[in-house]
Amino acid sequence: MVTETHITPYYSRATKKRRKLDMPGTKSTRTVLTQFLAIPLVTTLVAGCASSPPVSKLREGVVKVEFIAHGNKPLSYSTGVIDASSFWAQYGGQVAGNLGGSALVAGIAASSQDTQASKADQNAEMVRLLVGESDIATKINNALLPQLAATWHVPYDPNHATVMLSSLEVEPKSQLVAGLHTDAGLVLSAEVTNINLTERVSVGSAFKDSFTFGMGKKAVTTEVMVMLRAFKPQPDGTIKQVWSQRCGTLAAGMKTAYHLNELQGSPEKMAEILTEATEKSLESCRRALGSITA
Repeated sequence: MVTETHITPYYSRATKKRRKLDMPGTKSTRTVLTQFLAIPLVTTLVAGCASSPPVSKLREGVVKVEFIAHGNKPLSYSTGVIDASSFWAQYGGQVAGNLGGSALVAGIAASSQDTQASKADQNAEMVRLLVGESDIATKINNALLPQLAATWHVPYDPNHATVMLSSLEVEPKSQLVAGLHTDAGLVLSAEVTNINLTERVSVGSAFKDSFTFGMGKKAVTTEVMVMLRAFKPQPDGTIKQVWSQRCGTLAAGMKTAYHLNELQGSPEKMAEILTEATEKSLESCRRALGSITA
């Protein structure tokens, strides 16, 4: 797997200051937390399968091509860091370790991880409701299928493009596909695999978290994962995934973000985030397709 990332490192100014707390034998909690938050910002996601043959080889002998928009909605929803509990669920273990195994901090982290595990389905449903009737998946799929065809140097015919609502599953080891039936020699598909609601990390938010221990309000935005795939029938009658390209946008690359309570009370604000996420995801995927050698 080859991954290309666009990275902008940042460091909170608070890392330059050490403030002592009344915790004998430990480093300053604020120092540890801001050091921990000195992480790179990955703004776009581009990953492809390095072991695949070139597309020119894969399309040899192909007469008929079918195009599939997998789903008219995102296929899954999730949340990252959206509140204090999820902040400690993600970062707490390492912070606790840096503090020498503080029982209090370790307890907060463990409790938050348990809370997040129990809230996962509830949070996914919350994100689904926030996204609502947005056509983000349809827009992305419809925009990318013709470009996917151009990358593969095959003609795009909208009449041979279908929206597939049933599940399309790829077995990780064999790459064999379940739920796909076709008489085409090549199937090209696009899907919005996931929408993740999470904090938009910035220098300011990292600085604030270092002094509030992650307890402050989070400005949240969306991350979008898009998957482009190619399938081919095999001599034994099975259908196999022979190529894939993942792209999309990550929270650090988003400019639009609101507090969760603002999103819950304003569909317009969520629509604003999704509009930007659509544009950024298409930019990422076009860049990924443009880098592929036919």
